[in-house]
Amino acid sequence: MIGRVALFAAFIGLGATAAAIPAALPAAERSIGGSVLEAVPVLFAGLLIGVVLGGFFMRVLRPEVVLVLGCTLQSGGLIAFALSHTSLLILAASWLAGFGFGLSEVSATLCAKRESRGKSAAISLSALTGAVAITAACTPLLIVIAGSFVDPRLALMGVAVIPVAAAALVFATLRGQPSRANDEKARHGKRRTNLRVYVALVPFLLALPVYVGIETVFAGWSAVLPATLLDIDPALAGLGTSAFWMLMALGRYVAVVMTTRGAAAENIVVWGSAAGALCLFVAAGLTERAPEWAIIAIAIAVVAIAPSYGVIAGLALDRLSEGTAPDALGVLVACGAIGGALIPAAILIVAKDPASSLTFVICAGGLVAVAIAMKLSSNNEDAISAQLSRQ
Repeated sequence: MIGRVALFAAFIGLGATAAAIPAALPAAERSIGGSVLEAVPVLFAGLLIGVVLGGFFMRVLRPEVVLVLGCTLQSGGLIAFALSHTSLLILAASWLAGFGFGLSEVSATLCAKRESRGKSAAISLSALTGAVAITAACTPLLIVIAGSFVDPRLALMGVAVIPVAAAALVFATLRGQPSRANDEKARHGKRRTNLRVYVALVPFLLALPVYVGIETVFAGWSAVLPATLLDIDPALAGLGTSAFWMLMALGRYVAVVMTTRGAAAENIVVWGSAAGALCLFVAAGLTERAPEWAIIAIAIAVVAIAPSYGVIAGLALDRLSEGTAPDALGVLVACGAIGGALIPAAILIVAKDPASSLTFVICAGGLVAVAIAMKLSSNNEDAISAQLSRQ
C-alpha cells in the first residue's frame, strides 16, 4: 500500500491535469488563431486508452508502478501542450495527458479501494475526488496569476510539476516496501472475472459513462462557456474552470458529510441528478434571453451532480471482492472514459456550440437517465449482492 499521503498526492495530480488543459483552451485558440474545442474529446480518448491499457498493465505490474508511469505521462502531456504552436500538436499533447490520466485514474482508484480497509469505498472516493476538485479549482488561478508575470506557457509548465511530484512521492513509498510483484502476478493469473459480475453491475456501467460525459462537457468547456455566454476576455476565461471546480469541491464534500451522517449514497446521486436536470432545462430556456441567469442555473446543477462520480464508482467497488475488483474496475472506468470522449464529440456534431440551448437539453436528459439507473441499482441491491456473492 502507498499510504494516504501518496494517494492524495496522486489524486491532486489528477486535479491539476483535469483543470490545466480546459483552462488553457481559450488562450490557446487565440494564440494559434483557430479552434481547439476538439481537445476535450481527444483528452478523453487518450484517457480511455490509458484506462484499458492500465487494466492490462496491472496484470503484470503493481498498481503503484502503473500510477508512477501515469503521473509522469500527465506531466509530459502538459509540457507538450505548453510548447505546442499548432492545433495538431495541441491535440496530440491533450491525448498524451489524457493517456497518463487514464493510467493514473484506474491504478489510483484501485489503490483507494485497498486503502479504505473495510470502510465504504464510496466515502473514500468522495473525499479523494474532493481533493481533485480543490486542486482543479486552484490550478487555473495559478495559471492566470503566473501568466501576468511570465509567459503563460511557462505557467502551464509549472503546473506540470504537480503530477510529476506525485509520481516521485509514490515512487518513494514503493522503495520502502518489499516487492510483491510475484505475488501480484500469481494472484492475477488465477483470477477470472466472469460475466455474472458485469451483469450485476449493469446499472453502474450505464450511469457512469453518461455522467462522465456530462461532467466532461462542463469541465472541459468550463472556460469556453463563460467566455461565450458572458463575452469574457479569453485571458480571464480560465477562471471559469476555477469556478467550476470550486463548485465541484463544494458538492463533493457536502456529500461526504451527508453520507457520514447516514444519508444513502444512492439517493445523493438520484436526487442530485434530478435537481441538476431541472436546472439545466432552466438554463436552456435562459441561454438567449438571460445568459447571466443561465450561468447561475448551470452552477447550481454542477453542485448537485458533483458527488456522482465518486459515489457511483465507490458503490460499484463496495460490491466487488478483492479478486474481482481490478478487472471490473478497469471496465467501469473505461465505460466512464467512453462517455467522456463520445458525449462531448456528439454535442459538437449535433449542437455545434457547447454553449447552445440544445447542449443543455441533451445533458439534462442524460442526468434523468443517470437518476433512473441509480434508482434501479438501489431497488435491486439485494439481487446485485446475491449475484456477486456467487463469484
